[in-house]
Amino acid sequence: MNLSDCKITQFGEDLFTNLTQLKVLDQSYNKIITYWRENLQSMQRALGSLNKAPLHTLKLAHLLIRGGSFCDHKRGQTGYSNLKSLDLSWNQIIVPYSRNWNCLITLETLNLSGNDMEDIKEKYNSFEHFTSLKILILSQMRTTLKIIGSEALRSDSLQHLDLSGNDLDFENRKKVANDTFNYFPNLISLDISDNILGSVGAKTLPILSHLETLIMRHAYINQLPDDFLGHFPNLRYLDLSSNKIEEFSANAFQNATQLEFLNISENLISDFPAPPFDLSALKSLETFDFAKNYFQCDCDIFKLQKWISEVLNDPNKKNLFPRYPGDYFCHKPHLVYRTPLKDAIPTHCKNDRYELVLSVACSVFICLVFTVVLIVAYVYRWEIKFLLHKMRQKRRGECYPLTYTFEYNTYVAYAEKDSAWVIHDLLKELEEAKYNVYIRDRYSVPGMARCDEIVDNIYKRKTVILVLSKNFMACQWCNYQLNVAQERAVKLRPKFMIPILLEEIDILHMKKSVQYLFRTSEPIEWERQSTKNKLVWSELKIALHEEINQEFEETGYLSCDVMYVSVNANKQMISCDGSKLLILHNVFSNLCGHK
Repeated sequence: MNLSDCKITQFGEDLFTNLTQLKVLDQSYNKIITYWRENLQSMQRALGSLNKAPLHTLKLAHLLIRGGSFCDHKRGQTGYSNLKSLDLSWNQIIVPYSRNWNCLITLETLNLSGNDMEDIKEKYNSFEHFTSLKILILSQMRTTLKIIGSEALRSDSLQHLDLSGNDLDFENRKKVANDTFNYFPNLISLDISDNILGSVGAKTLPILSHLETLIMRHAYINQLPDDFLGHFPNLRYLDLSSNKIEEFSANAFQNATQLEFLNISENLISDFPAPPFDLSALKSLETFDFAKNYFQCDCDIFKLQKWISEVLNDPNKKNLFPRYPGDYFCHKPHLVYRTPLKDAIPTHCKNDRYELVLSVACSVFICLVFTVVLIVAYVYRWEIKFLLHKMRQKRRGECYPLTYTFEYNTYVAYAEKDSAWVIHDLLKELEEAKYNVYIRDRYSVPGMARCDEIVDNIYKRKTVILVLSKNFMACQWCNYQLNVAQERAVKLRPKFMIPILLEEIDILHMKKSVQYLFRTSEPIEWERQSTKNKLVWSELKIALHEEINQEFEETGYLSCDVMYVSVNANKQMISCDGSKLLILHNVFSNLCGHK
């Protein structure tokens, strides 16, 4: 029965007495507010006669009702024993007292939208006693409703909740409790559009395992938390349109395996990844609306265009984008503003791609050259060390003086693994013969660079004994000492080096410098049999004796690393070339620029 907008002010008590089969009654848009208490009571008495009628839907919207009870607690009865849907929208209800309707145990739908409620607090227990309540509408109270308490909306039976259009500030914990949605274990649909969620409010939504529909239009959301859909494993419908989201986060939608509808249109998103979803999400998705965003039509837009084209070519997905291409326009850059997305062709992409390829190629080339330089430097590291030492000497203009004070007769170059033979055999034999022998294991100077120490000690010894072995060939420091000794021998004489062959060495394992040494100096071969050792020591001592007693013309030999040095001796000018050896007589000052 529709009695809406009939300007009714009062109801007779027997008005509905004979309507025993009445199921739906609409009394909206009447004027029972005139002398409202009396007239409302007359309506209640008239409706009381419907106690035996199967009335399940009652509409009392736009009547300016401020209060009144649907329950007669004194008599313990109600006139709405079969009522399932009650519409009290757009009245003037201020406080939703539970006692006014807690007797409506069969009620499934309650619409209280558009009333004048200021707050809904836990103490009212407004909806907890509705054991059959499934749909609750508390929308369109933006001018009045400001506060919702922690458990104010608690309901174990509720399946659909509409809080849209209230301008509730979910970011303010004093106005909307942090756990507002924690007390709906069976919630299937939630509409919180036209409120203020922001980035904080979106994070407060708890895990709602039964939720299938979530509507958050115009909720001032600017960011979605990671794994947003992970809170709603059965979500099928999601509306995020008309928000302030600036970035499409793939992480927020990574668990969208059940999602069928997604509306993220009219946001501020400029860059959409292509594809924005993985294949598992795309299988279930039937509608994806991302129109009217701030599309950045740069070079990456080609990927999005290609993805859209590929999806639309699938017969099962041809309706996936409901407003494409009509509402898809470029927003940036300015040159392509309002250009349809499908027609966008950025003119500068070709150059950008060329520059990208060129940059990558140059980077790869530089890395390759750097790698080759490192490899070459590693392979020839010892030669480089020796070369750097010579260059350093030349830069400093160093000249080794002619008047050395020889502290030792000879320098011994050997491998670390041969040190036992050097110390227990060679050194013992030579020291018994009164020779002063330098070995680094005894006389190395702490803190001095090893390269400098080797060069300094070789240049200040009359001879160098080279203990040649397989270990010597494998040791880079030994090869370095050999190079320094050979460089010194070129400026003095070949017999400056005395090689001792400790064991047989395959010529394949010899470096060219060692092969040259064997050609210029006959090595003394060490014999393992003790009977032949005396002959070896005899040959070694003869060689040492010849070199040590070699006359240095009182002043020795000059090694000069500068190209030309003028020396004033006995009123004569003598040129000194660093590549030649000159024997100078009676020169004690003004040598190579040193006084």
